Amino acid sequence: MSKKQIIFLELNEVPQLILDRYSEKDSRFRSLISKFNMYRTKTFDEIHLSPWITWSTVHRGVTYDSHRIQNLGQDLSGVNKKYPPIWETLSKSGCTVGVYGSLHTSTLPNNLDDYSFYIPDPFSDHSICIPRWIQPIQEFQLELSRKSARNVDKSFVSSLNKKLFTSLVRSGVTSKTMLKAIYQIAQERIIATLTCRRRVYQTILNFDIYMSLMQKECPQFSTFFTNHVASTMHRYWEAAFPKDYEVQTQSLEWRQKYKDEVYYAMRVTYHIIKKLLRYARGRPNCEIWICSSMGQAPVQGYD
Repeated sequence: MSKKQIIFLELNEVPQLILDRYSEKDSRFRSLISKFNMYRTKTFDEIHLSPWITWSTVHRGVTYDSHRIQNLGQDLSGVNKKYPPIWETLSKSGCTVGVYGSLHTSTLPNNLDDYSFYIPDPFSDHSICIPRWIQPIQEFQLELSRKSARNVDKSFVSSLNKKLFTSLVRSGVTSKTMLKAIYQIAQERIIATLTCRRRVYQTILNFDIYMSLMQKECPQFSTFFTNHVASTMHRYWEAAFPKDYEVQTQSLEWRQKYKDEVYYAMRVTYHIIKKLLRYARGRPNCEIWICSSMGQAPVQGYD
């Protein structure tokens, strides 16, 4: 029997409610997720929850009481020795491993060159990557993340350079994706509110790179972290589902402008899962695990 291959899709903060609502809207997605077994888990972290905490619990198999990881940028050298994340445990045991964007990966493992690929999280304080040629792309993304923490920075031309273009050509980003990105930028010139979709396009571009690396390397265990649905829900839940609110905070005009954004992000999720299933079918012992870490819900009376 061939060795098992596990693809761990980290679909950050997407609750069951959103999966159900999108399934009602899109029969293709409903059919797709029917191929999976679904389990609802419970965290025993006794602290105000955030993805920085719950993903650490998922990755390390111990709760916050043990790992004590609460914030991005924390020094993890001690906890990585005592409670290493799953990719370090597997890599040191001889498995081939790839990591793409998982939280708290800015603290690099000592055996970095043993990884099939290793791209730190989008909040990293450095751009060191395996393979090295991805570094210009990571530098570009980190700059975008810093500029667009709350609202998307429209100007990014100054960040473009020859190294970035060379890296993109080599990265495996498909021509179809590049044409869609160009179309997106063109649409923004006509409908300014569509600028908010750049966060989603960042995931589309990264997923192309991830799939290219998977085709070349085929690691036994790999992760791909995406926050595109969560970032959209944080901002536009009321636009998508105004009836969830006892008192609606935003104007009707605002809700009309952004009512499709959550479903747009979920449509991208559909295509990601579809491509992963296509990849898995070509391998005899490949499993896809999808985890959300924690869910979300509407916040009443938010500012």
